[in-house]
Amino acid sequence: VDGLDVLWSKSIFVLNSVYVNADQPVESLIPKVRAAVGHPAVLMWVVGNEWNFNGFYQNLELQVSRRLLQNAARLVRSEDHTRPIATVFGGLPDREMLTTVGDDIDVWGINQYEKTSFGPLFQLWGRLPTSKPMFLGEYGADAFNTIKGRPDEMAQAEATQTLTKEIIANTSQHQGGVCIGGFVFEFADEWWKS
Repeated sequence: VDGLDVLWSKSIFVLNSVYVNADQPVESLIPKVRAAVGHPAVLMWVVGNEWNFNGFYQNLELQVSRRLLQNAARLVRSEDHTRPIATVFGGLPDREMLTTVGDDIDVWGINQYEKTSFGPLFQLWGRLPTSKPMFLGEYGADAFNTIKGRPDEMAQAEATQTLTKEIIANTSQHQGGVCIGGFVFEFADEWWKS
């Protein structure tokens, strides 16, 4: 909660992740929610991160992961019915996933990397059977240019600027827009992963 106080003092809201790894029982999210439930910096709760790819970091099957997501979201809602619950999905969920998850998730975060454009992502989201908002849970580019074999911060900045402009052009503040924003990924490069 101290960290939330610092962020709030700087007028920063957070999407508070409370359950992403099934190495802990789903009930482990309850104390996390209770610790921050009254904090004004919490904009919404987040359950799962690319769980359709990683099986909640335990390689669970997709349907098992989906049920876990729903159980986690219901637990969060039982502790706080005033804030939206989001999940971050790897790529675009299909109609079946949206319909099956239903009202358990209020906002969908999408992690999708398509070089320097999101391609038809926003248009495809708009065609899905949902009126729920979406955001980009991660977007941006690494500073390391694999073609040149060295850091290329100018290319990174250009890619991030181009992607940000696409988000703005598709914001829900405009007629027909479907996106409520996005999070640049990330502030520090992950060269250690290569």
